[in-house]
Amino acid sequence: MRFSLLFVLCIFSALFMQSTFAAIVIYDLLGKEIETIVNEQLNAGTYAAEWYASDYPSGIYYYKFSAGDYTETKKMVLIK
Repeated sequence: MRFSLLFVLCIFSALFMQSTFAAIVIYDLLGKEIETIVNEQLNAGTYAAEWYASDYPSGIYYYKFSAGDYTETKKMVLIK
């Protein structure tokens, strides 16, 4: 069985007039980095990234999205 989480990333040209480095990193409940699903230079636009979570147990995870000077961390719950 395959589990995935879909992220939609919007990088607007009004915020970034040129390409910017973007990253999405997944952490477990203890703050240990378990996977990096995006780690590249991106132009303005909308992007999608999948996290294949079938190898991970149910539980609470965090993801951190970074683009330029902007950083956001959110909690997510994986239920199998």
